[in-house]
Amino acid sequence: MRALARASQRSAVTGFSMLATVGRARLGPMRSVHERALTLSTMCRELCELHQLRIIVTGDVPPGPIVVVANHLSYLDPVVIAPAVEYLPISKAEVATWPILGDALRALGVLFVDRDDVYSCAKVLRAALRILEEGTSILNFPEGTTTEGRMLPFRRGIFGAARIARVPVVPVAVGYESTELYWTGNQTFMPHYWRTARRTSTTAYLNFGEPMAPESSLSAEALAWEASERIRNLAQVTASPGATTPSGGDENDTADSIRISTPRTDTVFSASDRPVGRPWQR
Repeated sequence: MRALARASQRSAVTGFSMLATVGRARLGPMRSVHERALTLSTMCRELCELHQLRIIVTGDVPPGPIVVVANHLSYLDPVVIAPAVEYLPISKAEVATWPILGDALRALGVLFVDRDDVYSCAKVLRAALRILEEGTSILNFPEGTTTEGRMLPFRRGIFGAARIARVPVVPVAVGYESTELYWTGNQTFMPHYWRTARRTSTTAYLNFGEPMAPESSLSAEALAWEASERIRNLAQVTASPGATTPSGGDENDTADSIRISTPRTDTVFSASDRPVGRPWQR
């Protein structure tokens, strides 16, 4: 009963926070990218407190502007990174269509990209360059989707932007106390979030690596490969000792032994939960 009440309160406050963000944006758009990044960081910090998300950080974060790149396990990833780094993120275009959340993130200046559209990719990278030039950091998940642990090849786009802007690339490995917090495969958003919101508390782990000078690599591809290798190594010491692997194997298995999930469908509600006639699914 307490878990149900806790989840209800947290989901209601989260929804109100999103609506309030949209309302403020409609009254008067935020004037600078720094203001948007600061607002996003503050909102994520409040969400972490609301959901009792305890974040254990290892490593130092240099002053911005920087390009932060991370492995991708869950929709929680950008939320737990935001208290450590003020940034504007690059997100998949599907998220912009989600009710309430999509409007709120758009108001905060989140960059939405259709990775299958060359024009969309180029447009977002140009926007990211402008943000970096104005002194605000960018967060990107170069895998392009969430996985159950094994990292996918990194896309090169954001690394090319870092080379052009001449800003450091900072790798960070994200981990959680339980793989139940991973959002992968055919899971839909609301049922998974409801289970997460029912938890008394949750622990997340961030392991920041040394900044990478973009000119140290011969190309964007080489920089992307080096960043993925660094995060792969950081991830091996990031996961909680008590976390279980999705394959049901030994808890000491490395990330390389964990199978890749099926591609995300990015739905908010499952078919049985989704109201008829509403655009909950892309």
